[in-house]
Amino acid sequence: MNCICSIVGVIACLYVVVVVVVKFIGGSYIPGNVRTSPQNPYQFFQAVPAIFFAYQCHVSCIPVFSSLKRKTPRNWMLIVSSSIAICFLTYTLTAICGYLTFGDDVQSDVLQSYDASDVSVIIARLAIFIAMLTSYPVVHFCGRAAVTTLLMKMKLFNEISSRETLRRCVMTSSWFILSLILALFIPTIGKAIALVGGLAGCFILVFPGLCFINVAMKHELSPSTRKLFHLVGFIFAVFGCFLFGEITAQAIINNIQGGGDGADDVKSCYNR
Repeated sequence: MNCICSIVGVIACLYVVVVVVVKFIGGSYIPGNVRTSPQNPYQFFQAVPAIFFAYQCHVSCIPVFSSLKRKTPRNWMLIVSSSIAICFLTYTLTAICGYLTFGDDVQSDVLQSYDASDVSVIIARLAIFIAMLTSYPVVHFCGRAAVTTLLMKMKLFNEISSRETLRRCVMTSSWFILSLILALFIPTIGKAIALVGGLAGCFILVFPGLCFINVAMKHELSPSTRKLFHLVGFIFAVFGCFLFGEITAQAIINNIQGGGDGADDVKSCYNR
């Protein structure tokens, strides 16, 4: 069942990419001003949250690895490499074709830039819903496991409980309702990505850096390898903390000041 859901989710994402690429090739939309290079370093920091948010798949690694029939390092590396390659292809094609189609007028959700009455776009929006629906259980499982582990360490309940079913139902319902409330009241996905992207930086840079340092401290390594691990871990952790602080602070400031989403942010950025 998990395999079928994953396949359906990937097909749904690929359909969205095809729609964006075909609309760009068709040339039925007049693009706004198209930028070919950044004008200031701040634009780099505006793009980082989306990149972090797009590639933070660390939390899903454990359930995905557990579902493999052949749990070998080679098989795992093949799955990770192919997954990142697919993500890179879909993200790059969607970003380039979507931006070249509308230029600076593109919305943070590129599908909102198209004609709302277009049947293919309506199906694409439905495909996004299907993709989110198929990935939600895996992500929720990881989140629920993290919350459960934290509560267990706080001695709030035991690992084996007679109310396990009730507890899971309460946590799942609360998670779903909270997600629904956020989806209803947050105007665009751009605001959420700008804020959550900073947290994603911790998964991509800070935590791997700390893992490098931990490996160097607790495993038998040659002096040169140990120094290399320490150096790489330190660079990852420091750079990740810097980006986390800068991205999160800027997102909070923009939201408090009523900064726009998507195209509005891009326009204000270019005018700086």
